[in-house]
Amino acid sequence: MNSLSKTKPLLIFFTIIAFMGNITLSQDTYYITKAPITHLHNQPHQLIISTGYGGGFFGDASFSISKQLSLFASGFRQKEKREITTLFGDRRKDNIDDSVLQFGVAYSKPIKSLEFIFLQPSIGYSMTSTYRKWYFIGGEDSKNVETADYSSIFAQFSFFIILEKHTFIITSRFTRSYYDNATEYDTDYPSDKRIREDFKINSIATVLGYNYSMSNTLALQLQLGYSRGVDKRGADQKYYSYTIFNSLIYKIGLVYYLNSNRE
Repeated sequence: MNSLSKTKPLLIFFTIIAFMGNITLSQDTYYITKAPITHLHNQPHQLIISTGYGGGFFGDASFSISKQLSLFASGFRQKEKREITTLFGDRRKDNIDDSVLQFGVAYSKPIKSLEFIFLQPSIGYSMTSTYRKWYFIGGEDSKNVETADYSSIFAQFSFFIILEKHTFIITSRFTRSYYDNATEYDTDYPSDKRIREDFKINSIATVLGYNYSMSNTLALQLQLGYSRGVDKRGADQKYYSYTIFNSLIYKIGLVYYLNSNRE
């Protein structure tokens, strides 16, 4: 196989990422989904650190208490101004300020009959703060502001398939988010705020991942996935309305293994 054939999948992946940077699937911005942590330990007292970009800059870390059990933590920060195009063809400018902190515990175990395949369930807790000011280009001068603060609990299941230097990962994540508040208003009418308090959003995400081991201590990490969230709004016990949130998930980064005997 020549070098062009080897790099073609990566070129396709980066092309998709560049395209997604200018596309948004949803105008509802007080719910955001970020890529999961998928660190696989192979020995006790091993530290794994990863960093990179996935809609914003992230830093992940995990530490194995034993060969199977590990603790993890992650931080995400996105503060930028950007111009995007919606799937409906509208162009808008966003001023974004999002941050996420999450913590959890994971358990990893190989499948006995297939020792190159690992199963990793994990559970965790996250805290999210999001702020967005946006307006449509060519529209009115007023701007829309959306803010929210919420916490989430999640259960995550990952399958790792290890083939020499290549690791393929399939992850499903179930999340329930509890909102303290979510506020929306128009800058022309700042006193006319729409405030929602004490509500919940349930979501499920599926993410495909690929790690390429460049050495015993360093690997390239790629992720691409999709999340679907449901916000059920009820005026009373008989009638409900639903808002669906569709989000693309991606991550590009480097993974560094400390105290490692990876082959």
